[in-house]
Amino acid sequence: MLNIISMFSGKETLDELGIGSVRDAFADRFFPGTSTIHTRAKYMLFVPWAYQLVERTRLSKDKAREEVKRIEVRTIHALLESSDTSGLIGKEAKDRLQRFPSSIYWSGLYSWGIRRCTGSQSYYFERRFPRRLQRDSLPNWDPYLPPIPDEFPGEASFQLTREEAMYLMDRIRVSHPDGLLTALLEYGRPADTHFLWQQPVVGQLEADLGADVEHAKNFSETMWGATVLYNLMLAQLRDGDSPEYRDDLRQWALAIRDRWDALTRWASSPATFWGSTALRAARIPWRTRAFVENWLRLVYSGKPEGMAENEQARELIKRREGALKWNRARLHNERARSQWSGSSGYFQLNYRWPIAFRLLNDILDGYERECDNA
Repeated sequence: MLNIISMFSGKETLDELGIGSVRDAFADRFFPGTSTIHTRAKYMLFVPWAYQLVERTRLSKDKAREEVKRIEVRTIHALLESSDTSGLIGKEAKDRLQRFPSSIYWSGLYSWGIRRCTGSQSYYFERRFPRRLQRDSLPNWDPYLPPIPDEFPGEASFQLTREEAMYLMDRIRVSHPDGLLTALLEYGRPADTHFLWQQPVVGQLEADLGADVEHAKNFSETMWGATVLYNLMLAQLRDGDSPEYRDDLRQWALAIRDRWDALTRWASSPATFWGSTALRAARIPWRTRAFVENWLRLVYSGKPEGMAENEQARELIKRREGALKWNRARLHNERARSQWSGSSGYFQLNYRWPIAFRLLNDILDGYERECDNA
């Protein structure tokens, strides 16, 4: 399972300094229903189709579980025969796959309103299958789900038909009308950018959503310096120094200086940041808030150019890792440090933008495709 997770999880799943709760709150605000291990939009249809096929049988719940897995494995082999296998879950493991797409997409299906029944997969098989449901109870799946293709699962493709793409667009719009996914779908084809705030549509967003994008941008750019300093400190302890990390820290400081006035205004009001739409209801640990606010204070009340030698900043990073990892903290434990690969969690927060970009393009490719009957 760990091998499968590592194959499909982005680097952003690493959270060396414990700011993942903030990162995820923004990512869920912008791209609800997505995950770092999502790959292609068509899985939002493959999974319910597999369950619908099994619901047509008279199998027991235990046999039904196995049949769903069998259909998912058949789908893997069918996709391997297609012209596009990018993002195929189980591409290497095939029949030995341990974590199936149905598990990976289960939460997202509910978020987008495709799965109507609540609860886990286990709950589904225990309480919703066989369907001992009253006629007036809610269905397991959205009744407007596109019909199962006759050839599925023996033949499958990641390409969405126009009907399928329009269905997913509708589900996103209805389920999350205020999300960035919806705004990007309305705007059209997204630009291929490193970060979501570089999208042209950002300047046209509703005030509330636009403010959250700005908060996310400022947080990402500011906390990037903490990540660079953490890796520099590790490199210095192990190798004596690191010109590469020092140069990255200088580049970070220059970028902060370029936006100094806007960033200092933002950092001067942490209550506004924590009270943003994305964060006000999020469960952010108080230690995480304290760490973030202390880092902001050090960056914007001093000189970002001097962070490499700033003893307060170094102590803050060291204490933060120690509080998170205890005896596994690399800055405290030489044995743990010996297992360091030379780069740890080394990325600037992008809030699942690469995942969302891929899903959006899958949907828009289908939407722009000619109708099958045309």
